[in-house]
Amino acid sequence: MGERYDPWEHAAELGVRILFRDLPDGTWGAWHFPSRTVVLDRGLSQRERRATLAHELVHAERGDACRQEQRVEAEIHGIAAARLITVDMLADAVCWASDLATMAEECWVDEETVRVRLAVLTDDERERLAHVHGRRTA
Repeated sequence: MGERYDPWEHAAELGVRILFRDLPDGTWGAWHFPSRTVVLDRGLSQRERRATLAHELVHAERGDACRQEQRVEAEIHGIAAARLITVDMLADAVCWASDLATMAEECWVDEETVRVRLAVLTDDERERLAHVHGRRTA
């Protein structure tokens, strides 16, 4: 997958509407099943909107009708993070970024999405990143 995942395009393909509203503190987005609508907090940065939309689209694909338990939310965040940050993108960021904030900026997501992506790496992906990182420090 050489191209960057575009959740806006994906939403259009799924027929999902996107609305911007002032949401309660701590709520970045919500999926409304009956109207096939994602609501995003209007105060989010573009990178936060992108990550939140990707997360809510996983709910849309699954047909979730209500908020899921924490374990399922974590799984959904992992799926969204893997779509947003390919291992190639992560490898590029690891080569020169000195901190999580810089990696997030490079991958065009928020820092939490980078944390989640690092947590859901497969063994093969970990090996690839270790190899890239080893070349960087050699």
